[in-house]
Amino acid sequence: MNQNQPVVKKNNSYTIVAIVFIFIFIGMVIGILFLFKNAIKQSTNQSTKQTELQKNLVYKDIFVFKGNGKKKSEVFHLTGNEAKFVYKYSPGSETEIFTVYVVDKGVDILEKGEIPEIMAANKKEESESIIYKSEGDYYLDVNAVGDWEIIVQEKQ
Repeated sequence: MNQNQPVVKKNNSYTIVAIVFIFIFIGMVIGILFLFKNAIKQSTNQSTKQTELQKNLVYKDIFVFKGNGKKKSEVFHLTGNEAKFVYKYSPGSETEIFTVYVVDKGVDILEKGEIPEIMAANKKEESESIIYKSEGDYYLDVNAVGDWEIIVQEKQ
């Protein structure tokens, strides 16, 4: 019997060590899950706060540009918030051309090429268009036949 007792004790010590490791592993998994839960909760709270801030912002005029024919504007700054054009166009003849480009400061659209933000071919148009631009300095390049007015607005 004495020979069997040490073997049983040895098996019991392995069993105890295995159980301790299992508890440590379970504790680690629970800890990691807790950390992920807190990280997701913080991310959701930040998103909610940003959404609430965006709801409180209103569009304000930041730049007005008007004229007729082809013109380039002065440089204006966008902060990266939601922005839009409010524009009016009245053609001066049978030809209806109205295109507006938002161009990075220092860039020439004839060299780089751009896609217009507004393109109209109507007798008369008054409308709005959202601008998707990151923070930076821009100018407007307008090509039109007739009179036009463009107001750049940004949420502030």
